[in-house]
Amino acid sequence: MLTNGGSRVVGSLLRSAAESSNASGRGSIRFKVIYVVSGEDSEAQENIAALRERDIPVATIPPTAIAYCMDSVTQCFVGAEGVVENGGIVSRMGTYQMGMLAKATGKPFYVVSESHKFVRLYPLGQRDLGIEQNVVDFRTAKGSEEDESKYASSPAGDEGVADMDGGSGLKSSSSSSSAPPSRVQDAVDYTPPNLISGIITESGVLLPSAVSEELIKIWF
Repeated sequence: MLTNGGSRVVGSLLRSAAESSNASGRGSIRFKVIYVVSGEDSEAQENIAALRERDIPVATIPPTAIAYCMDSVTQCFVGAEGVVENGGIVSRMGTYQMGMLAKATGKPFYVVSESHKFVRLYPLGQRDLGIEQNVVDFRTAKGSEEDESKYASSPAGDEGVADMDGGSGLKSSSSSSSAPPSRVQDAVDYTPPNLISGIITESGVLLPSAVSEELIKIWF
């Protein structure tokens, strides 16, 4: 299976599966994990270490190797910063790319999320999340200092948190142009519902089309 990031709930799901495998007493490996890691992701490293300690083989790859590895993948699991009204998700940058590749190669793409991350937000695209990320930072040699001054003074650059609908936990990445790799690593993207096979919650597995009904139950 393929996963990314340091999602606590994804890590918990995989550890539970590993423990169930060990408890069966069959002495055989029931699954392997390919972990997409970018930069210094301490939470991802904790999940990887926990799986390896439970005798689950884990391979780590950079985001650029996702397509290359897709023929070795049976299913994908990702976490979410927020599950939106139409059944799509907002998650760490690169999740959308993984979803598109999973769809193109016919691999199931599951989201693991607690229901408290369901939010009343209906994005129409990547730039409709209500947060400022400045991932695409156009520059010229002449204008670089001016751009740097503008980004450094951006209000979103220091505070970094967009309280979307009562504190969903969705975060805006830093806008400082002095560290572009960090800015991209901390950013999020939107994965539309047509790429998602199911959403695994504490209440069971939902289809993306069922999220709006769940939101009605939560909010009303």
